[in-house]
Amino acid sequence: MKGKFLYVGAAILSLAMISSAVIAKRSSDLEIVYYDQKGQEVGGKYYSCFGSVSQWGTVTANAQKFSSPCDL
Repeated sequence: MKGKFLYVGAAILSLAMISSAVIAKRSSDLEIVYYDQKGQEVGGKYYSCFGSVSQWGTVTANAQKFSSPCDL
C-alpha cells in the first residue's frame, strides 16, 4: 500500500513539473526572417514570449535572427 502512494505521489510531482515548464514564459521573443539568394524577404517565423509560434512563407538557409526581451 505504501508503494502505491509513493507511485501516485511521483506521478503527481512529474505532472506538476511538466505543466510548470509549459506555462513558463520565454525570456525573449525571437523573430527569424528568411531571404532568397537576391536578398528578398521570402518567409519568417516568430516565437512569442508566451510560447506561441507563427510562420509564413519559405524557410531558407539565408536567415537573420532578431530578439527582444520579454517583460517578465
